[in-house]
Amino acid sequence: MVKIATLGPEGSFSEEAAVKYGHRTGERPEIVLLDDPEQILDLGGGADLGLVAIENSLEGSIGHTLDLMREMETSIRDEVVLEIRHFLLGRKGANIERIMSHPAALSQCRRFLRDNYPDCELVATSSTAQGAMRAATEVGSAAIASSRSAEIYGLEVLTPDIQDRESYTRFVLVGREISEPTGRDKTSLIFLVKDVPGALHRALAPFAKRGINLTKIESRPSRRVLGEYVFFVDLLGHASVGEVNDALDELNEECTSLKVLGSYPATTFPEPR
Repeated sequence: MVKIATLGPEGSFSEEAAVKYGHRTGERPEIVLLDDPEQILDLGGGADLGLVAIENSLEGSIGHTLDLMREMETSIRDEVVLEIRHFLLGRKGANIERIMSHPAALSQCRRFLRDNYPDCELVATSSTAQGAMRAATEVGSAAIASSRSAEIYGLEVLTPDIQDRESYTRFVLVGREISEPTGRDKTSLIFLVKDVPGALHRALAPFAKRGINLTKIESRPSRRVLGEYVFFVDLLGHASVGEVNDALDELNEECTSLKVLGSYPATTFPEPR
């Protein structure tokens, strides 16, 4: 039985994504719930795989996760996309003074909160499930979390589907082994270019001339020097195969550092409804 570490407590969307991964692979994984993404990426709790959220369709990339992945010694092995439905949970008839949830969930529901609870204190928690767990015991508190969290922590659904619009979160699974090519793969990488004019253009040219599709490119502070940035890229193809392998060799000549975060089977993203 595969053991997957992910963000807890029980009822988190990360746990739900781990269950979905198990259904897709035909396995029933043992899920280890941790409270630190760095531990998850390091396969804490004796896990075989770690699952973390990496981006959301409304809010974009999760910067803290990207920053941690720069230092991880594991590789991305797979990805899972989960539809996110947020519910306002609490006690019916109770006076709501504060609403608790993960910062990403609070942001994804900002319109609902502005229109319905403009004077409430918004309290950030490490996960949506932790917000529900606290709201179950703290007077005057409500939470934004999943409907399953309502069942687990004895809360009621006060308002369903409060996200600003349909929302999907992409999770990646990391492990110590490298995924073999499937013929329909994605590669994630991070690189730092030289501080000279045209450096980024030259870094991306190897992909353009080979017709390799870059599905994402994003800059993040290098965390070394003010004004220095690293670039995260997702592209279609496997790092060990043909044109992608050749492009990465050429890219390496243009960079001061290059790290392939992993190659893994590409998931088809849902079409907008």
